[in-house]
Amino acid sequence: MPSRLINVKCENCKAEIQLDEETVTLKRMLGKKIECPMCRNIRIAKNLEISARMFSGEYEEEIDFEELRKRLNAKEVQSIF
Repeated sequence: MPSRLINVKCENCKAEIQLDEETVTLKRMLGKKIECPMCRNIRIAKNLEISARMFSGEYEEEIDFEELRKRLNAKEVQSIF
């Protein structure tokens, strides 16, 4: 039986797109964003660029420890820092 296409909005640019209902359900269960093809391609290109720069030694990721502390609960913060 063919999958049913449903209309959803891209969570980045708000464009209305049609996606397979099972795909949308799975992405939501996994906590992933629903993206249009253009936003998905832009995200992947940025990730590839960062990876290439990291492996070539041109990029060092900056870590915002204050933001990290806010996201972790107090017990986790004490054990890490």
